[in-house]
Amino acid sequence: MGRVGSYEIHREIGRGGTSVVFVATDMRSGKRVAAKRLHEFLAEDPTFAAMLTDEVKFGAAIRHPNAVPLRDLVREGGAVYAIMDYVHGESLSGLRKASSAPVPADVAVAIACDVLAGLHAAHEARTPDGAPLELVHRDVAPDNVLVGVDGVARITDFGIAKAVGRSQVTATGMVKGKFRYMAPEQAGGETSRRSDLFSLGVVLWELLTGTRLFDAEHEATILAQLISHPIPTPSSVCPALPAALDSAVMRALSRKSAARFATALEMRDALVAALDPQAPASPARVAEWLHERAGASIARRMATLEADEADARTALASWPAPAGESVRLPGSQVPADTLVFSMPPPARQPWRAVSAVMFMLALLGIVAGVAWSALHKPVPAAPRAASVTSTSTASPLPPATSASLTLDDPEAHRSAPTPTLQVPLQTVPLHPSRPTPGTPRPIGRPPAPDCNPPYTVDAKGVRIYRRECL
Repeated sequence: MGRVGSYEIHREIGRGGTSVVFVATDMRSGKRVAAKRLHEFLAEDPTFAAMLTDEVKFGAAIRHPNAVPLRDLVREGGAVYAIMDYVHGESLSGLRKASSAPVPADVAVAIACDVLAGLHAAHEARTPDGAPLELVHRDVAPDNVLVGVDGVARITDFGIAKAVGRSQVTATGMVKGKFRYMAPEQAGGETSRRSDLFSLGVVLWELLTGTRLFDAEHEATILAQLISHPIPTPSSVCPALPAALDSAVMRALSRKSAARFATALEMRDALVAALDPQAPASPARVAEWLHERAGASIARRMATLEADEADARTALASWPAPAGESVRLPGSQVPADTLVFSMPPPARQPWRAVSAVMFMLALLGIVAGVAWSALHKPVPAAPRAASVTSTSTASPLPPATSASLTLDDPEAHRSAPTPTLQVPLQTVPLHPSRPTPGTPRPIGRPPAPDCNPPYTVDAKGVRIYRRECL
């Protein structure tokens, strides 16, 4: 049908109210996968797009043999695809279409136990930092339970799961899930892990009896049955069933959530004990039952898929390889259904090298400027008491008697001559050069204040030192 990202889409294998499921091939590894595409009229709705995004995010947090892992999310051309592992087998809804006969008790319990193990892994899922996700599936139904040809049942489709931190929030009054399999409290907008156990109880009841538990044409009637109609025991519908199963199934179907099993593992243990002395069917026994029920249709589907994948490999071999990219088809050392790619090196981008050179030149310029400033920093002025020389003629400083004034001799201060300091103004060059040793440095600063003496004497004879002379 075409390629989406790195996935070759082959044909449709399922359809629901919000999505279509295709079988596809991951062209990077040659692995067969399932691609779930949101319906076109929903793909642009941010609410439904976020729902599918959550399916990938939370599905990736669940790693268990009885839960179908989600691998990727692809957005292309306005379409949104969730990529998950392909399970070669059949869903419980497909098996019901093939035959409405009751499922043997040991097989039905084995399937329920597998699903409960997967649900428990989902209920106990945590974030990378260890915080609980509080994940609830909210849509445990026959079309979301897949039975593989290996005899293992798996739960799939966490797209409408509820968890802390999810990006898509249920709108007020919007009920998600299928009325026929939802728990009574879920119809009122409240869910917990015990809601999933009620839903699985309905699925198990129908497997054991071969009939619908809540069966009506309109959803309103189904909802009324769910809330108020009495629920018969499985053995009252199918007397061949072990009566011990009634207690475990009916506890799961309690309309009060507190009366149900606390965890999925507790319900699994109760089912195994109720089936005693008979044990749940082994995977080999489940695979045999699956072959008897739908072996022919599964074989036809597999033949079609293998033909599609062969066509994809042929088309790939005929495509010209782009420059710099090598495509190696399966050889003697590679499995027949594996495609191996050698990805091309990144394209050369000259502007990156030019940017690097410009950056280095700018850095060198900054370093040179800092060094030049340090070498040409002006020499601090000499101490205030020292004499100042200049290339021009200046009046000499007063005799040494003016420098020998003491702090406790005010009379001497009054009789001493007032010194004068004559400093000629000079022009400072725009680009000064470093003076050679022995050459007087020209003065480029304003004249220094008269600090000889560095104080004044008030009327009381107290010396007040000038701030600029300290």
